[in-house]
Parts: sequence; C-alpha cells; structure tokens
Amino acid sequence: MAETRRIWTRGTLLAIAAALICVAPAWADDIADHVVVSEILPLPADGQAVFIELYNPTGRDISLDAYFLRSDFKDEYPALSGSIPAYGFYLVSTSEEGWPVSWPTPDLVAPMLEFDPVSGGVALIGDGATVDMLGWGITPTYYETTPCNTPDTSSSLERKSGLSHDDADGNGYDTDNNIFDFRVRGEPEPQNTNSDIERPPSSADGITWG
Repeated sequence: MAETRRIWTRGTLLAIAAALICVAPAWADDIADHVVVSEILPLPADGQAVFIELYNPTGRDISLDAYFLRSDFKDEYPALSGSIPAYGFYLVSTSEEGWPVSWPTPDLVAPMLEFDPVSGGVALIGDGATVDMLGWGITPTYYETTPCNTPDTSSSLERKSGLSHDDADGNGYDTDNNIFDFRVRGEPEPQNTNSDIERPPSSADGITWG
C-alpha cells in the first residue's frame, strides 16, 4: 500500500507540472510584443494637461522614427522621434504651456493632437501599419473590439499589467479588447523615457512572450 501511495504522489506531481506548462504560455500570450498605448488623459482638470503615454513591453529598445499618432479630429501627425527603451515609456503632451511641474518632461510636444474627451480614440501607426488603438465612449473612430467607458474629468485610462494589475509590472496586457485591457486611474501617472523601467510579468532574460 505504501508503494502505491508513492507512485500516485509522483504521478500527481507530474500531472501538476504538465498543467503548469500548458497554462503558462496561454497567459503569457496576453503580453504584447510591440509598443502599445499605455495611458491617456483625455479630459484634464485644472492644473493637468492632455497626455498620451506609450510603453515598450519588449526586451529591446525600439526606434520611433517611423511612428506617428492619429486621433479623431486629424488623420496624420509628424513622426515620433527618438526611441523607447526596453520595458520603458515615451510621453507625448498636447500642451506647449501649462504642463504640470510635478510631471516628467514630455519626450514630444504635439499641440496639433486633438481628442474628443467624451467619445474619442487614438491610433499608433508604425511602418505603415496600425500597431495599437485605444478608444472610449460610444462612437470613437479608433478602438479595439469594445471601447472603454468615458473616464471622468482628471481620470486617465491606463493599460493593465495583466488580468489583475500591478503597478510594478508595466502596462503590456493586450487582448485586443480595450474594455478588458484598460482600467480607470483616478490619479494619472505619466512616465517618460527617463522614468524607471517596468518589466512585464512574463518577461525573462530579454525575451517577452506575445
């Protein structure tokens, strides 16, 4: 009887290990392998400013020289410039003046970028293809599957790090469904290329699943 118990225990452990191997890649597939829109503040309160934050969930720096943003009110904008670090951020402001001194300096100021704060959207274009989209409200021009609910004044839309969010794990969760991938953040936290990097939960040794 004791020998039977040992065999059963070994078989159970093997079954558990096999289940973990099968489950892990499926979970990791929800982390993007490209630059994503990670946070946006469409309707700032007094003392704030509209911003769009990008995040790089991969283990390599990515040049943004062939990237640009589109919004509801205009079709095309000058290309972004510079690069976004591995596991790092890139910050775009639409305000030439009145940028909060407590926020990090934008990597790019694009005053021509306009958003509908009630029902708007943004598309990130790279190398002639749509890389990512975020929309909110009822009829945004750009969104993925289902747009987010319109956030309140002074609240931003922030991409989650995973099915449950952890601020230390970046913002790489991407199921191609805005309403699942984003959460409302009551206190916006814009980050730029000099901000601390944040590794996604499925990244290891410079390789990111997705």
